[in-house]
Amino acid sequence: MNSAQIKQLRQWVICFAVLGALVLFDDFFAENAAWLRWVAFGGLLIAFAQESRSRAQLEFEGRARIDGVVNRSPWLRVWLAFWAVVFFGGAVYVTRNSVDVVQLLGFRFVLLGLIVLAGPLIVASEMQRFKELGGGDRAI
Repeated sequence: MNSAQIKQLRQWVICFAVLGALVLFDDFFAENAAWLRWVAFGGLLIAFAQESRSRAQLEFEGRARIDGVVNRSPWLRVWLAFWAVVFFGGAVYVTRNSVDVVQLLGFRFVLLGLIVLAGPLIVASEMQRFKELGGGDRAI
C-alpha cells in the first residue's frame, strides 16, 4: 500500500467511528442537538478548509465518479431504484399522515435507512478509488 491508500484507510476508519457513534449514542445526540449542531458545523468548516480543490472541481469529480460506478454496476441501479421507490412511498405516507418519523421510529432508524440506501454506492465508489490510488487493478 502506498501513502495515498493509507490516508484513505484512515478516512474510512474515522468515518466508521463517527457513524458508529451516531448509531450507538443516538439518544445523546437527539437530546443535545441544539449545541451539537454547532460542533458539527465547526467540524465541517475545518474539513472544508483542509480540502485544497475548489467546490466546483469536487462536485464534478464526485458526480463523474458516481456516474461511472452506477453505469458499471447494473445491480447498483436496481438497488438505488428499489430504495428510491421505498423512500418515496415512505415520504408520501409521512406527509399525508403528518407523522414525526424521528419521534416515532427514532434517529437510529432514520440514520440506518440512509446508510442502507447509500452504503453500496459509497462502498463501490471507494473501492474503485482505492484501486486507482494503488495504480489500477494490480494486487495490493
